[in-house]
Order: sequence, then C-alpha cells, then structure tokens
Amino acid sequence: MMKQTVTSISAMQSPEGIRVAYTYSEIGAKGEIVSRHNQGYFLADTDAELAAVKTLMNAASARLTDHTEEAQSDANA
Repeated sequence: MMKQTVTSISAMQSPEGIRVAYTYSEIGAKGEIVSRHNQGYFLADTDAELAAVKTLMNAASARLTDHTEEAQSDANA
C-alpha cells in the first residue's frame, strides 16, 4: 500500500484568492521513497481553510516581531 506524505506547504494571495500549494512524497509498502517533489494546489475557500491560513500568517508575523526584538536586544548588549 502506498502512503503519501506532505513535505511542504505554502499559501499565497493570487488574483483568484488564497492559493495553497503543497509538495508530497510517495512512500512504498517497504518504506522506500517511490516518488518525491510531487506537487498540487487548491484555492482555500472554506472558513476552516481560510482561518488556518490566517493562523499561520499571524504566527509567522509574530515570529518576525520577536526576531526583530531579539536582534535589537543583542545589538544593545
């Protein structure tokens, strides 16, 4: 039985809406990588999908702020 494993996800604004792109690998029954770097995408159009993207964007933005504060703190030390 083949297993598919998501290896990366990105979300971006496109003219059509929020586009979620992903790559995945296929793993064979014996654990061997059958294929990698397979790609797919979809437009986030449900409330749950849009909320998930917003949550990740907010988390990334918060880390940018944290990183900037850490860099300023290090520079002042």
